Amino acid sequence: MKISEYIKYLQELKNKHGDVDVKVNRIFECSDLSINDTYKDPEKPKYNKGQKCIVIYSNFLSYS
Repeated sequence: MKISEYIKYLQELKNKHGDVDVKVNRIFECSDLSINDTYKDPEKPKYNKGQKCIVIYSNFLSYS
């Protein structure tokens, strides 16, 4: 998805729901097969030179 398309979706959501908070939904499957579902504030988007893309969120924890 191009950044212009992503911004368009964000603008449509803002028009429909107002200027609301943005959260990142992180879902992990634990070793006992239970689900850990948390919401965090997003990190600042960054440009990734190697992949030539904008990374919205990249830190994930492993429960292995």
